[in-house]
Amino acid sequence: MEGVEFGYKKFLCLSSQMIFDEKGLCYGFKLRKGSTHSCVDAAEMLYQTLHRVSAGVQKFFRADSAYSSMEIYNTCLNQKTHFGIALKENVWNSILEKNKRNLKWQKTKLRFFDSEKCEITSCLYPLNGLAQSKKFLRVVFIRTKIINPKKGEKHTHYHYAIVTDMTEKEMNNEHVMKFYRKRSQVENNIKDLKNGMDFHHFPCMSLRANNIWGLIGIIAYNLMRYASFSLREDGCFVQTTRKKIVMIAGEIISHARSIEIRIMGFILKEVARIQKAMNFFSEGDTFRLRPREGVKT
Repeated sequence: MEGVEFGYKKFLCLSSQMIFDEKGLCYGFKLRKGSTHSCVDAAEMLYQTLHRVSAGVQKFFRADSAYSSMEIYNTCLNQKTHFGIALKENVWNSILEKNKRNLKWQKTKLRFFDSEKCEITSCLYPLNGLAQSKKFLRVVFIRTKIINPKKGEKHTHYHYAIVTDMTEKEMNNEHVMKFYRKRSQVENNIKDLKNGMDFHHFPCMSLRANNIWGLIGIIAYNLMRYASFSLREDGCFVQTTRKKIVMIAGEIISHARSIEIRIMGFILKEVARIQKAMNFFSEGDTFRLRPREGVKT
């Protein structure tokens, strides 16, 4: 299959780029070669999504460390979108070293690395080339102590860092961490897409054809996701939607020593209509089934 290459986890695969909103609807999809870095073409997809959002809507973006790049920062800033993005270890490590004497760690109730004894802080992150005349971003750190450190371990704590454009007045340190952690819902959306629409298996040998197949699948997924909100206020997975709306025409109920089949009224009407049409063709004038002269079938 074209495009199947070793990915970052060292197994053969294709790479896909997707963007979801808070409702789980997918706003972009692109299938790439397996070795393609996650951030490739991400800024373009992000721009194509954000610039179509109405000006009166407040926009937010969150992503993992693969998207911590100047291009992504500037796309968000130019589109007036607040963001919270995880930083790569080599980046936050240098920021931590430069600011370790000025950082004021405070206890937090947030859990981190399965620990309830965590501390949180933040500092400014100067960057050249930021859009909108911005000179600094803000980095929020959270840490917990390493109980059994390995030999040669440089740090006494586990750390995690989120970079954001928001000031502490707009969103305090704990809220930034809580805001970023909602990104985990995207993992559920991706899992739902792969399992519910069978994105584990692409059917074509051509990468372009598989990309088109994926786009059709995204349209179907969005329709199913949209329909799921009629079942639950927060929606549900595709498999649940399919079982409750698409697949199940009726229910078999055992009650009072009897078995009944209950179906929805509109389904019963549709079955009656189809049955009437079938009876019309089977019992009616057989000439109706013959094509007229000169008409090809």
